[in-house]
Amino acid sequence: MRSGCPGVNAINWRLDRWNTRFKSISAAIFLLFSLRGATARQSPSQPGIQVPPSVYTDRGACPFEGCVYRQWTARQDIPLYDRPNGKRIGVLKKGEKVEGLTGMVRTVPNRADVVYPHDKYRTGDVFYVLTYVGEGFAKVWFKGKIAEEDIADMPFEGFNPGGARPLKCITPSPDCWWNLASAKRQSTWWVKVKRSSGEVGWAISNGNFDNQDALG
Repeated sequence: MRSGCPGVNAINWRLDRWNTRFKSISAAIFLLFSLRGATARQSPSQPGIQVPPSVYTDRGACPFEGCVYRQWTARQDIPLYDRPNGKRIGVLKKGEKVEGLTGMVRTVPNRADVVYPHDKYRTGDVFYVLTYVGEGFAKVWFKGKIAEEDIADMPFEGFNPGGARPLKCITPSPDCWWNLASAKRQSTWWVKVKRSSGEVGWAISNGNFDNQDALG
């Protein structure tokens, strides 16, 4: 006659199955939250993040008004690398023509403390100047979001159409509303170029090529 209660072996087998399922579900939940956390930390537009990365990489950027990727001419001998900050693979000779394919600008964010209300900013706000885009505008990081901002009033790269501007505003006013960490942008513009031979590599563009400006 069969007993109405399952045997010990059957009970242990069921417990083992439930234990295995529980471990699998727990691992899946842990992995899900780990991935979500990694995405949040890496997202430059995540509202909860107040401070940008120590070096901001703007992929595909062409950092001035009229900038264009097309055929360029080397102004001088320029080292060529397999990737940004990578292995040196050759040298572009002065006068050599190459095709500018794309690029990236790596910038050390420049902190600006707001000391007088200005547009959307309030006294005590902090934003960070990132990639310069031309005509007094730059990408800025504010409260975890990136947007273009008019910074022409600030002593940034010497762009001061209204005259000399102080690095820090001793007497805050509508015309002087910032304390800027540095008047000099620390950035490197890496460009991917193609030689007439078909060889492709990366070079530092900062002042090294002619014919980058579509406006002149």
